Amino acid sequence: MAASAMMKVRGFAENFMPVRTESAFSTKGVLTPEEFVAAGDELVARCPTWTWASGDASLARAFLPPDKQYLITRNVPCVRRARDLEGGWAGGEALEAGGMDDGDDWVTTAATEARGGGGGGGGGTRDGGGG
Repeated sequence: MAASAMMKVRGFAENFMPVRTESAFSTKGVLTPEEFVAAGDELVARCPTWTWASGDASLARAFLPPDKQYLITRNVPCVRRARDLEGGWAGGEALEAGGMDDGDDWVTTAATEARGGGGGGGGGTRDGGGG
């Protein structure tokens, strides 16, 4: 519910905020529309699963080209299929995250197991170390 409210606030604010014309990616992590399109074109050229989409015309942003409103990815290779996860996650065991009690533990995966990590040894730490 909080996310829905935030989306409404952002949508309302967009009506009063000017479209960014100067790059602030290195300082604020935000793109101009031109940078977004250029980055999207690069992504589409390098990764065949990504394509541009026009989306619903009623939701189109005037500052983006009509045929480049959204980026969408399809047919991404996956070791496990969604139907394999329907009964709940049974693919690994929870790992403690470095003794921190923030409720944000990690779960071992098939990739972790293949590397020899997981299960109480290395390979499952937050910083990617083998610790």
